[in-house]
This record gives sequence, structure tokens and C-alpha cells, in this order.
Amino acid sequence: MKIAILIDYLEGRGGGEKLVSFMAKKYNADIFVGYANWDRILPEFKQLNVKIIADKITSIPLLKQEQLIKCFSELDLSKYSTVICLGYYSIYAHHKNKIWYSYGLSPIFYKKAKQMAIRESLIKKVGSKLWKWRIKAYDKETVRNIGKIVAISEYSKKIIDDYYGVNCMVINPPVDTSKFNYKPNKNYYLIAARLEPGKRVELAIEAFRGLSKEVLFVEGSGSQELYLKSILGNMDNINFIGRVSSEELADYYSECIALITTAFHDEWSMIMVEALASGKPCISVNQGAFPEIINKDTGILVDDTPEGIRAGVRKITPEIAIKMKDACIKRAKEFDIHSFYKKWDGLIE
Repeated sequence: MKIAILIDYLEGRGGGEKLVSFMAKKYNADIFVGYANWDRILPEFKQLNVKIIADKITSIPLLKQEQLIKCFSELDLSKYSTVICLGYYSIYAHHKNKIWYSYGLSPIFYKKAKQMAIRESLIKKVGSKLWKWRIKAYDKETVRNIGKIVAISEYSKKIIDDYYGVNCMVINPPVDTSKFNYKPNKNYYLIAARLEPGKRVELAIEAFRGLSKEVLFVEGSGSQELYLKSILGNMDNINFIGRVSSEELADYYSECIALITTAFHDEWSMIMVEALASGKPCISVNQGAFPEIINKDTGILVDDTPEGIRAGVRKITPEIAIKMKDACIKRAKEFDIHSFYKKWDGLIE
């Protein structure tokens, strides 16, 4: 049984990239990707069979998306028994046994996306409206012809079911919990994210502006890095540590007090599960799929404001975090990679 995995792009070390790596290794699958940034993605992709399907992708919004759709729709996948599509544009590939694992829905699907539109430039706002019109006109038929649709969370499932009028199943993304361990904290809170607008790291920075003793480490890089550093002012309790390797990040998880997550309506967070596997609780905005991951024994859900995050930090003190250790590790095991593989084995068969 030959399997192909299709993904729109590989350009970082986020959840989507980890997911593709897990699945490609398990099923010895070929990976077809629109474009890849080899300097930024996970090192293990160099040992996997990755095929770039576009010679050159334009950077012009809308044209870039149309180019990706065209490239995927022209792929010859006849030698594969099953095709698994991640992301959004890859679903336009043609195959009778196609599974859409909907990792990375566009924010234009969210009813609350208007909140993010306020933060966009006029060009991006116009582009988003044009693209929304385009998918409304063309892609519903494509989705309804997919053999099986799998959402990554109940939150994502509701979006897909409501928008497309379908009924999809849920398989949460996995974490290899064996790669994480607990260590006594070194008196810092951690936020690990791409430094991009949708991750809203500035909420955490502003939260720590009102905290004099608590320390925040910021892991990651992105287009907002210079801006985020510029708003620090004279704060000396926030440290940017840049983008680190997976092994180094595991060390930061193990020694933090708690993880902070501020992303706008994320459909899932493998980072949160990794922190839980390290025995560390999460302070998360009460949006998206975050309430599906943590409960009162493994963290706290807060308003998506600096004041809400600040209140969460004051509640999850080092002493409280230590008491949550066992519950966090137990919760993470519910999303372990072995359970994930078992569900996918049955689905593919």
C-alpha cells in the first residue's frame, strides 16, 4: 500500500511540519509540497522523500494561492493507494481515495475573524474578501467529493461542518510524550510561537509589563520580531531566546514554571501538549481548541487581554505549578503518538 502526503508548504517547525514528519515516517509515505524553506524546517525532512511540485511560487497574494491550487490539481497520483491532504490548497489534488486532514484552516472561515481584520492593512483586507468570494464560489463541491474529512479538534470540526454542510470525524494531532521530561523550574514563564500577527505575542509582553518579579522567555522568530522587541521599552524581565532546536525547546519546557499561549482561535496546539508532557501547566487564552486541551487541573483559561494573562500568571505560581505536575503528564498521554497511529491505521485500512 503506497501512501502520499500532500501539504501546501513547509516553511517552519510548527505543528503542521511535525504532523507531516510523524505520518511520513510511520507510513513510509512520499511527501508532495507546494514549496519548502529548507533553512527553517525540521532537519528530519532531509531524510524523507520530499517532492517540490512548483518550480517557483510567486509572493503576490491571491496569485500565490491560485498557483498552488493549479500545481496540486495537475499532480499525477495514480500509483498511490491513498492520498492524505493537509492544509487547504492540497485538497484540489485528484484521487479517488483522498483523506483531508484539515490542519491549518484559513482564518477567513472563522466568524470572529473580523477581530483580526482590524489588524490588517487595507490591501490584506481587500485580498481576504476577494479570496473568500473565490472559495465560496468554487471549493464547496471539491470538499464534498473528498472521501473522508478528518478535523484536528472539535473546534475545527464545527467550522468545517457548518461551512461545508458535511459531518467529519476528529483525530487530535499527536505528541511523542517520551521525548519530554520534568525538571525543577528555573523561575521563568515561557511562550513558544512564530512571531507573526496571529500568534499575538504582544499580549504576553504587555502582560509582563505589569509584573516586576516574574520573568518571561520568548522562543521563536518571525516577521514581528523587531516590532516586539521595540515595544519592550525599559522592561528587563523579558528575554528573547530566538528559534531553538526541538531538543533545546524540550529543555525550556522542562524548566519553565508554565507555558503561555496567546494565538488567535488556534484549531489545536501541539506546543501545549508538549508542555503538559513536561509536567508544566498552561496559561492560555480561552479561544479556539485550547479549552479542549487543558482543564482546571492542568492550567488556566484567561481572557485574551494583557490583564487576563497577567491574572493567570499570578494564579499559576511556581508552588501551584508543581502541584499540577502529575495531572499535566497524565493529560498529555491522552494525545500520545501511539494512540494517534492506532486511529489512523484503522482509517487507512
